[in-house]
Amino acid sequence: MSPPAEPILRLPWGPFLLLWGASSAGLQLLVGGAAALAAQGAQWRSSAGLGVLVASASALCGLLALSPGKTRAIGDWQVRWIAATVCRMLAAIVGAALLYSSPPSVEAFLLALAAAHLILLVAEAALLAKWVSGPTTPPA
Repeated sequence: MSPPAEPILRLPWGPFLLLWGASSAGLQLLVGGAAALAAQGAQWRSSAGLGVLVASASALCGLLALSPGKTRAIGDWQVRWIAATVCRMLAAIVGAALLYSSPPSVEAFLLALAAAHLILLVAEAALLAKWVSGPTTPPA
């Protein structure tokens, strides 16, 4: 008697790209609004915006590594998400290292990068959990 096969799932690109774009744009607006409310200067705003941009680019690298749109077993999606998260973290580290000395306010850059990275990661994890726990195709 063979063990039961895992359910198969195909993740769509659309919701993941929509989440990435909306989150990235929302975080840029949030950084701009926070800088205006805190009466921070343009240097702080541009540095924080650059940190959000690096986090958004690293999230896109993670999304490309996840490569939704292909049909895979649920167990494979879990491993792919871990690999995509590692790819995202490495991309964020490389981006931060390359741009560390360029922003006028390094503190704002690193704070925005870390916060945006965490927010994008949690949002993607919630979306992935929603899709994985939903209806699946039974194995053939």
